Amino acid sequence: MKKVLPPPVSAFNREVERILAAQEGNAQLIQQLRHGVESLTRQLEDTQKMVNVLTKVVQENQAAKLEHVRRQSADASRNAAEGTWANVFHDTIRESKWLTDATFSPGRWAVGYPYLYAMYRVLNEFQPKRILELGLGQSTRMIAQYAAAHEGVEHLVVEHDPAWIQFFSQAFSLPASTQIVQLEREMVPYQEAQQVRVFQGFQQALAGKQFDFISIDAPLGGDMKEYARIDVLRMMPGCLSRDFVVMVDDAERPGERHTVAAMEKCLQEHDIAYQRGGYNGKKDTVLLCSQSVGFLSSM
Repeated sequence: MKKVLPPPVSAFNREVERILAAQEGNAQLIQQLRHGVESLTRQLEDTQKMVNVLTKVVQENQAAKLEHVRRQSADASRNAAEGTWANVFHDTIRESKWLTDATFSPGRWAVGYPYLYAMYRVLNEFQPKRILELGLGQSTRMIAQYAAAHEGVEHLVVEHDPAWIQFFSQAFSLPASTQIVQLEREMVPYQEAQQVRVFQGFQQALAGKQFDFISIDAPLGGDMKEYARIDVLRMMPGCLSRDFVVMVDDAERPGERHTVAAMEKCLQEHDIAYQRGGYNGKKDTVLLCSQSVGFLSSM
């Protein structure tokens, strides 16, 4: 009879309530589980972000340490090279017939020992007659002694600072063959560079002149990025004698490096055979010379 007759209404209602209560409980459990999963997901995301930040910090610290070590190593290498060139320079000028005053103070803003060594070899073995020097300083002390000891040499120095010219001239006796031209500085556009520091009136002052040796250590170029010290570049190749040497100091800097590259391009475009040499210490010296005196690029 129980299988045939339906259950009482009260029993049916209790069963429905039980089922609904069970479903509501399951729904609450599912909701709780969902909230738990969402909370865990947020925690995992926060943890991952923290891990990423810590990983980046560690990588940056490692990169900074590696860069610090690299710079220390590079500085040590340059200092060692400078010391080596100092010894080579002093050995080279020993018993020099014309360099009688060797009291140089190289480094910092002045040229270094690699420059002094290469310059001495150029002067002593190439024996130029028409010399242009940009920047009055330690190199002037050497070139002026060479000019005084060799007949027929013309030595022209371009400098912007009248106070420095007066001080230097009082401290060091310049021969009649050395002349100082004082030119102010100005900023001009060149190629893609909006401002490059040059000597004002440089081209007019030196128009029509040719030089077999040019030393470039001015004007100030440390703050120049695209090009630096372009005065001679803008007059090439007309300012060069058939046999020539051009020396550029601070050639490790981007401005001077780009200027040297432009000089080489100019020589190539005019089919002028040349050789390039490098002498590196605390600073880099680049030497461009005509093929006839190519040995000067690898002394």
